[in-house]
Amino acid sequence: MFLLIGFIIATLINVILSTLKSVITVKGGKVVASIVNAISYGFNTIVIKSIADVELWIAIVVTVAANLVGVYIALSIIKKFEKEKLWKITVSVASEDFEGLKKDLHAEGLH
Repeated sequence: MFLLIGFIIATLINVILSTLKSVITVKGGKVVASIVNAISYGFNTIVIKSIADVELWIAIVVTVAANLVGVYIALSIIKKFEKEKLWKITVSVASEDFEGLKKDLHAEGLH
């Protein structure tokens, strides 16, 4: 039972780290991406070694469940730390439509 609980926890952590690794590799800098990759692949070794001691059907069920939960958790963590983005929208308007556009934007609360 202790082995199963350890495998479940390790698999969940592995999925979270792997998801963070994927996002950080794309969005982060070289140094941070390298560190996260090293941690993720190092931890993955623990999971790989522990799979040998768990029945195949249990490993499959735990891996599927961990991916459903772990990816959601990892993406929620990333979203929490993302900075708000400022959007700049540029439009071209014919001179005769400019005053109408200004009124419409003002009516919508956009100044």
